[in-house]
Amino acid sequence: MLRGAYLNETYHGQYYGRCQNLGRLLRQAYDDVLKDHDVLIMPTNPFVAHKLPKEDEMTFEANANQSQGMMQNTMGTDVTGHPALSINAGWVGKLPVGMMIVGKHWDETTVLKVARAHENIMGN
Repeated sequence: MLRGAYLNETYHGQYYGRCQNLGRLLRQAYDDVLKDHDVLIMPTNPFVAHKLPKEDEMTFEANANQSQGMMQNTMGTDVTGHPALSINAGWVGKLPVGMMIVGKHWDETTVLKVARAHENIMGN
């Protein structure tokens, strides 16, 4: 929210307008792929979780930069409005790996069924 407020105040909505225009293109790209597939499966994050910094190293800026980098795959559905769900797909060492399931507009039921089927197969 802070970053959005800063960009709005500094650039007077210029980036918001660009994002809205690009969001329409992204929505169309998701819709085009979903014409031939029930859902999209992708990693929630393209990497495993970072180690937590030591308390004296935990600055606001470092925390904000680290968490911003973890939203690459999830921001798209925030913009397009496609239903999406992240569940645990497994483990790398002791770190969980998230699997994001993205569905067609107004088809949340299929996303939930795929998630439940995966949990049943994995024994969760």
